[in-house]
Amino acid sequence: MWWRERDPSISLAENGREFRRYRQVFADGLRAAGAVVYVHSLSDPAQIQRFWDLGIGVYSNDPFPPLGGTPAALETPRFGPRTEADSPPA
Repeated sequence: MWWRERDPSISLAENGREFRRYRQVFADGLRAAGAVVYVHSLSDPAQIQRFWDLGIGVYSNDPFPPLGGTPAALETPRFGPRTEADSPPA
């Protein structure tokens, strides 16, 4: 579901246009039914941490750094020469 709080004073369609779907009572109901709850489209690490603190998973279109730490430095992959032993069987 989208991470922003649903606003009951506007229509469901308008909530959708504003990416508003999350409600704690809805998340609790999903959990009670055995579902795993996630929110989507967060780019603010503070909001990601808030949902993690609530026990709610987070997924996003973009990667985000590990919470509570420094992101690891990216390394350029290194490829050595291929040998016949590295090849899959024919």
